[in-house]
Amino acid sequence: MAEQKMLEAYLEKMMTLQMMPREKPLTEAEMKQTALDLGMSEADWQESRKLFSDSLQRGQGSLAMKNWDAAIKELEQAYGLNPSSVDAAFGLAQAYKGLFLESQHPDHKLKAEDYANRALLVNPSHRPSLNLLSELRQTVKAVEKQQQRQKVVFYGAAAAVVLILFFTFSSIRNSLVEKEQKVEQAWAQVENVYQRRSELVPKLVNTVKASAEVEAKSIEQLSKAYQDAAALAGGKNLNATELEKFSQKQEQLSQLLNGFIAQGQSKPSLKSSQAFRDLQIQLEGSENRIAVERRRFNQAVQEYNAAVKQFPASLLGFKERAYFKASADAMKSPDVKF
Repeated sequence: MAEQKMLEAYLEKMMTLQMMPREKPLTEAEMKQTALDLGMSEADWQESRKLFSDSLQRGQGSLAMKNWDAAIKELEQAYGLNPSSVDAAFGLAQAYKGLFLESQHPDHKLKAEDYANRALLVNPSHRPSLNLLSELRQTVKAVEKQQQRQKVVFYGAAAAVVLILFFTFSSIRNSLVEKEQKVEQAWAQVENVYQRRSELVPKLVNTVKASAEVEAKSIEQLSKAYQDAAALAGGKNLNATELEKFSQKQEQLSQLLNGFIAQGQSKPSLKSSQAFRDLQIQLEGSENRIAVERRRFNQAVQEYNAAVKQFPASLLGFKERAYFKASADAMKSPDVKF
């Protein structure tokens, strides 16, 4: 136990001496004197030399097997026992070089250079250490070039991906904008045909007033429905609430117009009126055009909504549009009497 503690004290002293700046490495005589000063006997000194030799031999064996960690463990002990050993210092340089080639870790490179320089401090003409330093510099340059190429490839690939995504999303967005424009154009046509029908309402009222006696209540109903429908015209009305409101008002007007036409056909004075017959034909034509344009609008909405819900178009923030639906009262016929 005492010998082990003395050996540990010697190793600690050697490590301290290694860290101190020196122009020349420790000589054999200086190391022996340090050991004797610590209380080691001649036999202890010789035992430390044998331990150094064994550690060096095992470390070199691990080097041959490329077992870098085991080699470092043995060679560091050997170097601690004899910091003037070129073989121990160079062996450590080789082991750390091996680790550096595998890991590319800069600390391993610095360790390899440090131990190679320590070997050169003992023997400035030690060719293997000089070659190792030269190989490290060349390896570092090759690694840096490889890393630079990898960076170029990575950034090039990243730029290509970004461009592909940009053009892909731009194309998708442009397609959605185009479909959205078709929806709005289709709605503009819906409003247009409703407007053309609305323009016939005052003419129908005037014709009915001129041709027969009509209850004021009936005229009032038609006029109010006409005003309510006209008040909602002029906007896009593409959200569900406004679209339903618009549809309801237009359906109410349709019901009243159908009632007027039906009742007018039963009145001889109106049935014989060319103006009434012309208005009837125009209103029927308007209803047909309205049905066509509503169907086209719903088709445009269907195409747009289908595109909006697909991935990756769903990521672009476009909202689905409402369909033009007939109101619940559309099928009811009002009781309009002349």
